[in-house]
Amino acid sequence: MLSSEKEVLDLLITPFLIGERDQEVYELLYYKTYSEVINDGESETVTYDSGNLLPAEVTSRIFPGAYINKNDIAFFNGFWSSYFNAMEKMKFNDDTTATTLLKKGAQIFYEVV
Repeated sequence: MLSSEKEVLDLLITPFLIGERDQEVYELLYYKTYSEVINDGESETVTYDSGNLLPAEVTSRIFPGAYINKNDIAFFNGFWSSYFNAMEKMKFNDDTTATTLLKKGAQIFYEVV
């Protein structure tokens, strides 16, 4: 959907896992990210603070956000493509200790705001 976008958008995307059988919902807060449109300046990704306690699976694969110049469609598409490609490969290793939903099987869904 986003790869065909012709303009840079302000987006906040939060992923959820939803159980196939019981519809149990688990919000993946550490994996949410955003893009914010800027009028001037270079597009850039936001990095995690060096002292954060997030798992390496998160911090090494995704960025928490990006500031994207309103004319930089290529950066916008690349940023979101990279995010979804990384999410597709995630194992959610640290989250498996927090919920049995991951062990039972669940599908990932995204809330887009």
